[in-house]
Amino acid sequence: MVDLHSHIIYDVDDGSKSIEESIDIIKEASEKGITDMVATPHYMKGAMVSTPETINEKLNILREKLKEENVRINIYSGHEIYVDSTIFEDLENKKINTIEGTGYLLIELPLSQELNNLEDIIFELHIKGYNVILAHPERYRFVQKDIHSLDKLINSDVLLQMNISSLIGRYGTEAKQAAEALLKASMIHVLGTDVHHKNSINLQINEGIEIIKKLVTTNIYNDLLINNGKKILNNESIIPYTIKRKPKGIKGLFSSLS
Repeated sequence: MVDLHSHIIYDVDDGSKSIEESIDIIKEASEKGITDMVATPHYMKGAMVSTPETINEKLNILREKLKEENVRINIYSGHEIYVDSTIFEDLENKKINTIEGTGYLLIELPLSQELNNLEDIIFELHIKGYNVILAHPERYRFVQKDIHSLDKLINSDVLLQMNISSLIGRYGTEAKQAAEALLKASMIHVLGTDVHHKNSINLQINEGIEIIKKLVTTNIYNDLLINNGKKILNNESIIPYTIKRKPKGIKGLFSSLS
């Protein structure tokens, strides 16, 4: 599995607190079948900010440690970027990591409120040449209320990254239900663990993988676990799947017209 979202860099955010913990997390991930892991520490102004230089320096240290211990896993650089009005300036000034130097950005939103200008921000990011991946959409309140509130974003080529542990209840019933609904609607494109610490439920991925198998086609299953993640790391384009919608009832139809 390719893990597009993790907090394995030590002492930069609310993730790993030491080199030793980072190594333990990565070893556990490797044992669970993860072959590629993108380090995406939070980039959140006023709270958690780490520079690309710091991330790359610590990644290189971790790579050497893993090599010494014969742990075969690839680890890459990135950021999980909390969207605000400074994102464009910070990107221009190279304060933010894309995913391993590609054109892909992993962004996150407020959990409990919808951004009114999100579509405008996404549009401008696309104009500037970036491809956008939205982190853990199943955790956002507005998505839990209606997964199809994301249709416009997907139709503008935004990719959605699901936390696999959402499927086993890591973030509550609403997130689990939203994750399942998003998978059934072919609205998820890549996976992540969002692991922060060792011995975490976020790395209990086998049960989540079995759920995914039951909800998507074989082709999409292979894309989610391997193919799409590899394409992102190689800076290749990904076309989102056609969204599946359940037919609306009479009430839903008239509500949409009001």
